Amino acid sequence: MESLTKALDLVLDQKFLFTLISGLFVVALWRFSLQHKDRGFDVNALVKFGLFNSVLLLFASVWVSYVNASVPAPYLDEFFHIPQTQVYCQGRYSQWDDKITTPPGLYLAAIAWARFVGKTDCSAQTLRQFNVVAIFWVSLFATFCRPTLKGAWSSALQSNFALHTGLNIALFPVLFFFSGLFYTDVLSTCIVLAAYSNHSARISGNGPPSWLNDVYTIALGVVALFMRQTNVFWVVVYMGGLEAVAALKSLEDRTLPDGPHFTRTHARLQLFPWKYTPGQVCSPAEGKQLQCFPWWYTLGQIYDPAVGDAWPGDLALCIASLVCGVLRVPYGQGLVLGPLRVPYGNTFTVLRRVYPQITTLALFVGFVIWNGGVVLGDKSNHVATLHLPQMLYIWPLFAFFSAPLLLPQVLRCLNATYRFVTGSSPKAVTSRETKPSSHEEKSALLRAFNVVFANGPILSALLVMACLMVGLVIVHFNTIIHPFTLADNRHYMFYVFRYSILRGSLVRHALVPAYVFCGWLSWSALYDSRPSWSACNAPSTTKAVDRKPDSSARKPLVLGNEVSQSPPTSTVIILLLTTALSLMTAPLVEPRYFILPWVFWRLLVPAWSIDDLLGTLQISTGKPSSVWLVRLGNRFDVRLVLESIWFFLINGITMYIFLTRPFYWKSEDGTLLDGGNIQRFMW
Repeated sequence: MESLTKALDLVLDQKFLFTLISGLFVVALWRFSLQHKDRGFDVNALVKFGLFNSVLLLFASVWVSYVNASVPAPYLDEFFHIPQTQVYCQGRYSQWDDKITTPPGLYLAAIAWARFVGKTDCSAQTLRQFNVVAIFWVSLFATFCRPTLKGAWSSALQSNFALHTGLNIALFPVLFFFSGLFYTDVLSTCIVLAAYSNHSARISGNGPPSWLNDVYTIALGVVALFMRQTNVFWVVVYMGGLEAVAALKSLEDRTLPDGPHFTRTHARLQLFPWKYTPGQVCSPAEGKQLQCFPWWYTLGQIYDPAVGDAWPGDLALCIASLVCGVLRVPYGQGLVLGPLRVPYGNTFTVLRRVYPQITTLALFVGFVIWNGGVVLGDKSNHVATLHLPQMLYIWPLFAFFSAPLLLPQVLRCLNATYRFVTGSSPKAVTSRETKPSSHEEKSALLRAFNVVFANGPILSALLVMACLMVGLVIVHFNTIIHPFTLADNRHYMFYVFRYSILRGSLVRHALVPAYVFCGWLSWSALYDSRPSWSACNAPSTTKAVDRKPDSSARKPLVLGNEVSQSPPTSTVIILLLTTALSLMTAPLVEPRYFILPWVFWRLLVPAWSIDDLLGTLQISTGKPSSVWLVRLGNRFDVRLVLESIWFFLINGITMYIFLTRPFYWKSEDGTLLDGGNIQRFMW
């Protein structure tokens, strides 16, 4: 142990760790630059990035300076983090506080940074300044993680929408607040975004990634786990799932077989006994889902529409196509071993593509076995518990912090409600089913299924009713109140529970419709702003099969140099799955647990124009507004400005309360508790 301690201290003294972490970041930037090397790069991009992030750095520097002046001693969780870092700073790496639950990644990185800049005291003031650097990197990698379209804009740094999105993610109040304190949240988010930036480069390249990038992906995953254990869900489940989908799409058969070839090669792959007729045109968009998908998807075709075009039934079809795609064994594919041919399918190919994530998961499982649990210390207060209401609580948090982004959905629904009440709303098509072809099966089951399955509004209504019922059952049988939530009135969540959930069973159950409504708002915020969708996401009166490929109704909105495009349905499904896995085992409700789910959801929100926000005549007439302010708003997403103002307001209020509204814990007889220490309000 003594030799290990000396080696680690030597590594930190030589600034190796900070150089290594910086090297990981530089490689991520290099990978991104290769991804965009054909799109050019100019000084204006750096100037714009500097202008955006100078505001962030100034705000963060002022915030940490005020914290250092008003709260010089460690506060709350800093009481564990700072002394442990100072112990490491003195070279005593074998000493560990059993109350700390997270790995020491933050401590080692902060020590390396402090020694790199020549500050060897490792004081609370010095360590807090490290998170100012980390919040800058959060903004940078969030900018790079914006989904891109080839040819849509030259690079992330040249996109005002991407730059502003990165800035707003760094200003997210729950995240930005801890840039002034020595907490793990900022650096943990930064490393996960760096891994996601590398993931984006992996799936956008031509062909499978190199083995060197596989090693780099594993390294980023391990570093992310060294910051916080729950990052395993994001670097393994989320990014691994997205990479698996990308691998399946790269294996799609673009040319569909027909006639006898299909019968010989693929008939054995059908999941349902409906017969394919040679020459039949079969597409899920025609309302023949049950008849088509056993044929269509077992050929390797992935049904993954944009989430703005997807009804609830399309989610099921997307999942079915992915399952069929993974299990598919293409005709003639196999390993030749002498006289034998050993068949292998897409499962093998996908596993070969995602083995870096599997390796990261295996390392994490090994750590859990060695440690005897997920958390390092204080295991008695951090026992994994099935806590399903977490997936209800998350949506009001999204709706509150992202209120400016939800304005289009709210205004459009108000407009739709007004039109419905006044009778001026055009009758929307409630079914995407077309006339049955001469080859369509005439069974009653198939006809009934197609009528219901192709009827989006009916399925949406059934889904809402199901969500309400499931929410009521979850609230009734699985509401968990962690002792920490009730015992600590320094956190805002204490007051949220006190004035809502703890009011009684009736209030608790009455909140379920609010959860569902906020969830719908968050989901619909991922829709793009194409005019083919009317208010409240009702389908267009023009049938999908009748639309021409070059129809203006199907063209995505181009807002300045950003293309407004909904994310694929598979991406949102994987995001929901990952969020559920990361939250449902945590008995304690903390806003900090929702940071990464919000960040990845926020990265998927597409751009909108001011005409869509205000509901002007451009949607219905196609005529642009003559008002110069509106024309300017059609080049830039005004919601981002409103979001920045909203975040600055929330941050300003919470920072002011933290610094200027201290209080003391007192017993009933007025005796000071907690040793007379000052208490402060925080997230």
